[in-house]
Amino acid sequence: MDSSVELRRGLPIGFLPSSGMERSALESAVDHFREQLKNFSGAIPRADDLVRDFMLTRLPPFGIDREALSETPDGEPPTLESGVTLAYPAHVTYLLDESDDGKEALLLTSVHNDRETHMMLSDEHDENETGVVRFPEHFLSALKQLCTSRGFIRGDTFDLPSDEEKKVFLTTLR
Repeated sequence: MDSSVELRRGLPIGFLPSSGMERSALESAVDHFREQLKNFSGAIPRADDLVRDFMLTRLPPFGIDREALSETPDGEPPTLESGVTLAYPAHVTYLLDESDDGKEALLLTSVHNDRETHMMLSDEHDENETGVVRFPEHFLSALKQLCTSRGFIRGDTFDLPSDEEKKVFLTTLR
């Protein structure tokens, strides 16, 4: 695990071109990193906590009126024949959360970030975090479909075992 710290060490001090860093020093740092990566054994640690922190506190507050983000959207809930897409795909990601209670698929969004918590690090994850939607683990593939799609996806094409779960998924996303 200590070697993973070596992989995250970063660029050498004086990297910026205006600082006059020698090309040989940069080449040496890159060669050292390549060698460390080549000799690294095991899986590279997951960055889920970093992703969660980045999405929920590091991204600046979203630039729309919060009143416009209604808690209960107007209209009929989506059906299996409905086409769905993310309104702000650049502000959404997913991950698999592994805790003592088991695994959950999480949909994270920075749309609800606010000025009060912007850039404020928190060591604990609040169960009622704004910007986190929790799903059972087997919903992860449906979340991947949604987040990687470039267009609308019909509700009945999500990779879930039953139509009932697809309806729950669609209603929760609403």
